[in-house]
Amino acid sequence: MKEVKEVKEERARRLVTFVTGVLFSLLALAFAMTPAGTVIRNQAMALVEGERYLSNPVETVVRPLCLPSLTPNGTPASPGQEAGVSPDLTVIPHRAPGT
Repeated sequence: MKEVKEVKEERARRLVTFVTGVLFSLLALAFAMTPAGTVIRNQAMALVEGERYLSNPVETVVRPLCLPSLTPNGTPASPGQEAGVSPDLTVIPHRAPGT
């Protein structure tokens, strides 16, 4: 049977592992959001019998992500609009202000 001290040490190790994992996940998420307009460049390199070969450099520009939000008049309990859904196609008519 494990002693109390060993159990506490094991719990402390698990907590440190968990917190470290959460911090690394948040850090990765922060770097995953590349701003629009960023140019990403890449070039492959291969060594063959001691000789270095480079591919053509390539570039791509990060495009902006458009996430429109349509909020109809009303509340969740009493919605201003309702829409049916079919497996093939769903169309929700909406007029954007200023059009």
